[in-house]
Amino acid sequence: MQIEGLYETREWSMVQYLKKTKEMMQWFDKCLVHQIPREENGRADALSKFEAMVSGVKERKVVVTVRETPKMEEMIVNMVEGEESWKTPFIQYLKCGILPSNPIVAKRVQFKENRFVLMGDELYKRNPEGMLMKNLDNERAEYVMKEIHGGSCGNHSGGRSLAQNITRQGYFCPRW
Repeated sequence: MQIEGLYETREWSMVQYLKKTKEMMQWFDKCLVHQIPREENGRADALSKFEAMVSGVKERKVVVTVRETPKMEEMIVNMVEGEESWKTPFIQYLKCGILPSNPIVAKRVQFKENRFVLMGDELYKRNPEGMLMKNLDNERAEYVMKEIHGGSCGNHSGGRSLAQNITRQGYFCPRW
């Protein structure tokens, strides 16, 4: 180990650490140093990597807070069943393999299921280029249409261009 003089310290930052450590050791009558393997000292290893990332920053202070307890307390939530949307049969089929009882809807779900991807609880539709578009329920689709038509993405002349702009943003709703 470098402190005991068994190894030479070459890197400038390590030389500075060694110098400071030896200064601090003089304050004590007796010092015992143990080397801790890196795999047993994950927090210090993470901090050293963090320091290396911000090594060029000299003027700014960075405060890192490690919370031992979760920020939010666990809460009991009662699920309220909302209205069934067009996505529900696809989600149930992709998640659990359950088809709707209506044979026409079941056939449609089986026919179109390869166009949809389920990530977590979110349903995405694969467009012809292979890009995944987030599927919106009716309420969220109304909000997106108002936002895009209202000017956050520019002025639009009609419904078709509005639908194209929404699709370009990565959203999909079968009403468009």
